[in-house]
Amino acid sequence: MSSSAPATDLQSLTLRSFTVLHQLHSNWGGKLILSIGLNPKGAAFAFASNIAGAVCLALEEDPATARGALRSGACDFVVNSLDEALRAMKNEVRRHLPISVGLQGSYAEVLAELLERGVAPQLVADFSGGPANCAAIETLQTQGSLALDFFEFTKKLGRIVHVLPATTNVAFGGDDWKKGYDLLRPAGMLVAYGFAN
Repeated sequence: MSSSAPATDLQSLTLRSFTVLHQLHSNWGGKLILSIGLNPKGAAFAFASNIAGAVCLALEEDPATARGALRSGACDFVVNSLDEALRAMKNEVRRHLPISVGLQGSYAEVLAELLERGVAPQLVADFSGGPANCAAIETLQTQGSLALDFFEFTKKLGRIVHVLPATTNVAFGGDDWKKGYDLLRPAGMLVAYGFAN
């Protein structure tokens, strides 16, 4: 994580991320979250995943950013192979205990290995800012993972996004958020709040 992000920004981003996670599930114990990128938003998401009780696998290509996330506490530790990461996370998933493992390596290679091994996280959030991961994320969605676009999600204050496993987003803005929430929530659909930067 970059040292240029002030602590208040990290706290704010962490709170926003936790709010989203809590709206999606009230109990993340025993669930795996895959986060791609450990920039300030990705690091805050890793913090929020821990607070929510989830096991978070946070991918990062840049070694310096991965080390920064470790120093800031966004990750409990950083490893260099998927084997190491899975070994660390396996027992925590079973015991429903939170842990955040940073995995430093190529996004494309790690995502391909995750798919090959059949690892299916409950939630995938891409903070890398590039379209290169879309195919792998779409494949994870076909296996049941929920994909969440936090960049799109946080563009407007008070905006609600309905997130479906097939990446269909229904958005309500302005004063329509309450009406949209009332329409979607009773139907058992997942509703998450987005907040502006």
